[in-house]
Amino acid sequence: MALHGLAPCAPRDTVDTARLARGEKARFAIAVAALGVLLLATIPFIPSGRGAGSPDDQTARFEGVQFAWVLDAGRLVAGEPVTFDVRARDVNHGFAIYNSDDVMPCQVQAIPDHPSEVSDTFKKPRADQVVCL
Repeated sequence: MALHGLAPCAPRDTVDTARLARGEKARFAIAVAALGVLLLATIPFIPSGRGAGSPDDQTARFEGVQFAWVLDAGRLVAGEPVTFDVRARDVNHGFAIYNSDDVMPCQVQAIPDHPSEVSDTFKKPRADQVVCL
């Protein structure tokens, strides 16, 4: 059955796409700014040690080998800076120190043929674990 005298219905497009696009750009800029602020606010909490130490520091040498760390250090004195000289003999190793509270005060990657150093000062005597990440 045909309808006579009626115009075909055309959908009305009332959406302002230009306004929506501007809104998307603004929301994107706000999200990027918020993530940037979050990044800057959390940097002090990254457990990455203090970087390379000085020549006067105590030195503890660790060499990563298959499934183990070989330690060349005696007893370390608390309250004095310690430089960890970390090396890898075979493959990349993730060197990390965990204290008794399972907090990681420092970590560094050991890469074959590229010695790495990380330095930290342990304020009081304690027994820590060296873990391969």
